[in-house]
Amino acid sequence: MKTGKVGKRTRLILIEGDDVSSKEKQTKLLVNQLRKEKYTVANISFPYYIQTFTESFNGKPETRFSPFDYSEVYKDEAKTFCTSKGEDFASCLEALIKENDIVVFDRYIESNLLFYGSQILMDIDKINFAHYLFNAEYKISKMPKLSDVVYLSVPWSLMHKRFLLKNPHIDTSSEQVKNDIEAIKKQYESGNFYSKLLEWKMVSCVSDFRDLSEEEVHNHIMALLGFRCHI
Repeated sequence: MKTGKVGKRTRLILIEGDDVSSKEKQTKLLVNQLRKEKYTVANISFPYYIQTFTESFNGKPETRFSPFDYSEVYKDEAKTFCTSKGEDFASCLEALIKENDIVVFDRYIESNLLFYGSQILMDIDKINFAHYLFNAEYKISKMPKLSDVVYLSVPWSLMHKRFLLKNPHIDTSSEQVKNDIEAIKKQYESGNFYSKLLEWKMVSCVSDFRDLSEEEVHNHIMALLGFRCHI
């Protein structure tokens, strides 16, 4: 049951970042700390990967649902598919909002924006896709809007380093690995583009050319969100 510590409106917070930004760990640290401070907190992820609009209704990959294919033939169908999934989730989320002071996400609508936006080359098309996605999810599906988006910023050089450390036995000369690295770089560029465009709260994971510890990053997140730092 709500404690009422954040007022009548439940605060919805997304911790976003790429695969090497430790966003799952930072989400857990934030949730645990807020619970220690006696807030009622829910932690959830949306969209589910099996429910993205790049899949058909039977779960098989379907390229015609690609968000950057704005052809008149499939636009409405893709939008309806995306909307139907949002509506299914919205009722579940409404219950969490009623029962909690804060809901923390490690994946939400903006996560689709970053992933699919990384596959779009032109800035104007990236912006158009953001309008398209937010219209489908927030206006048509009536998904609750976030109060805060925290983006964990990791420099490309560090992302590359972490990827190689995480996969020490890969053959960096293979085409598959080169493609993987290129995809990570595009996600990095997409994250920086949208975080600046949409004015998200940015937390740098480095300072003075050194990696910040998990505790230091956590403290920065707490401060940006207006909470006291404890770790």
